[in-house]
Amino acid sequence: MNRHTRYQGAIVRDHHILLIRHREHNTGRSYWIFPGGGMELDETEEACVQREMKEETNLGVRIISLLLDEAGYPGGVYQRLKTYLCEITGGRASPGIEPEPEVASEYSIVEVKWFDLRNEVNWNPELVSDPLTYLPLQHVRRRLGYQRRYQGAIVRDHHILLLWQRVFPSGRTVWIFPGGGMEPGETEEECVKREMKEETDLDVKVKEFILDEPGAPTYLCEPLSGDAKPGHDPEYAPEIEAAGLHGILAVRWFDLRSEATWDPALVNDPIIYLPLQRMRRKLGYLP
Repeated sequence: MNRHTRYQGAIVRDHHILLIRHREHNTGRSYWIFPGGGMELDETEEACVQREMKEETNLGVRIISLLLDEAGYPGGVYQRLKTYLCEITGGRASPGIEPEPEVASEYSIVEVKWFDLRNEVNWNPELVSDPLTYLPLQHVRRRLGYQRRYQGAIVRDHHILLLWQRVFPSGRTVWIFPGGGMEPGETEEECVKREMKEETDLDVKVKEFILDEPGAPTYLCEPLSGDAKPGHDPEYAPEIEAAGLHGILAVRWFDLRSEATWDPALVNDPIIYLPLQRMRRKLGYLP
């Protein structure tokens, strides 16, 4: 079996996603996880996901699309995690088995449960407190449009402020717009102001909605006070940041008039570079 990559299924039905609960035999500890596993010899990725879903949830599924392709958890068995959106074709969800003897000797699947993607108020506390599953689940929600990241384009003297951030669980570093999810009772403008203060230490004025990216509406902001510096992200547990798995490492102003001095890591990353180019065009820096 190929243990380099774990092929997972995001089985979605009626705005709910199916997760399985593992229990470790030695410790008694249990945790929620996407159903999935390693690829067998001569197996395609699609066939692997379909087999794993059948083994672990007793459901037949059809693969819709690839949702996430992320690095594995530091120190974990798998170095890569690929999560596929799945549609049920038959069967009834129930705890399945792990046919590999070496895996079955370590843990059992004791429960399957549907979690509402629209609202996490009724999610199991065991899931919410476990960042190894909770955060990838939030990534899935964002990709499917159930969660939006409200971003700020802070512009001053023809320069825009970006964050150099380490991303959990992969640990890789990327340039990104400051921003985050909305808290209960907040307006979009209040969310943007709060996120800018938390992540850049700047008080800002939200001027206008400028860019409608999938799952990431972006607002043009004017800095009012404060000195830009790396902030923090309170959505992540302190132990994750303390371990160096996530965190805002630096902030930097990039000249919107010319790319000549931009960091190659920014220019070579289409996830941030392309929206940034669309923003430059909106602001009149590109034809």
